[in-house]
Amino acid sequence: MSLDKDSLKKDLVDAFMHGLEGNPEDPSTAAQVAQFVAFAIVAYAAGAEHKITPGAVFIATPTGPVPSSANGQNVTNTMAQGPGAAQLLTQAQASFAAKDKFALLAAAIPVYIATFMTFAGPSGQVAGGCVPGPKPDFGPLIDLGMKHMPSNKDKPDPKEPIEKMAAKMADIIHNTFKASTFGGAVTATDSGVGASVPSPLL
Repeated sequence: MSLDKDSLKKDLVDAFMHGLEGNPEDPSTAAQVAQFVAFAIVAYAAGAEHKITPGAVFIATPTGPVPSSANGQNVTNTMAQGPGAAQLLTQAQASFAAKDKFALLAAAIPVYIATFMTFAGPSGQVAGGCVPGPKPDFGPLIDLGMKHMPSNKDKPDPKEPIEKMAAKMADIIHNTFKASTFGGAVTATDSGVGASVPSPLL
């Protein structure tokens, strides 16, 4: 799986295109776009992976510790749709309603990342903590902000500026996620245990 920036961009394009279909003066339009943006981030976050530190997990045996098969294996974020997702949605909708240049959304993303406490896969589970990267700086998006999007209906290709905005937004979000680190206690399916060193999300 892993963090897929291209998939995030596609979902953001779909979210912003939805804004062109609604009435820009209707608060429900902004709320719906914000909802789709939050959903896009959650879907993207669900692909986040952590590589268990090689050589860190061992199985206790009568003759001494034996390396676990979990060493070096990737585990996937299980918390993307957890409690943090609801708060992300709430803040995204508040941000769009306030037309605050994505300030509330930017602040909410690191808080959301910090809720990723469990990663798991066929090799086992890692329970620990995720340290978020720097808060996203959405400043570069201002010129392509939501307030300009309704006028794009009158242009030959209204999707073009939206794709540019989505691509830039995906880059910014991706950079924050890739700068985030996760690590924790490993419980392997082969009875191995150990501690995986914090490392950047994959």
